[in-house]
Amino acid sequence: ISTYQKATKAEPENADGWAGLGNAYLGSGDLAAAERAFGKARAIDPSNATLQKGMEILNRARQGAQRN
Repeated sequence: ISTYQKATKAEPENADGWAGLGNAYLGSGDLAAAERAFGKARAIDPSNATLQKGMEILNRARQGAQRN
């Protein structure tokens, strides 16, 4: 997470950095932080492939949490 945080501070307009941060948060289980990072990536480049895949994973994780 810290690597992506540094990357997004260095290049705040890089959608890949924000999407990577979102994926890192997903991996840690912090869905709210993942959504915030993905939101930043979406604002920069809504068609970013890393963002799209991360959002799919986030949505599946949220659906699974709602079922439990």
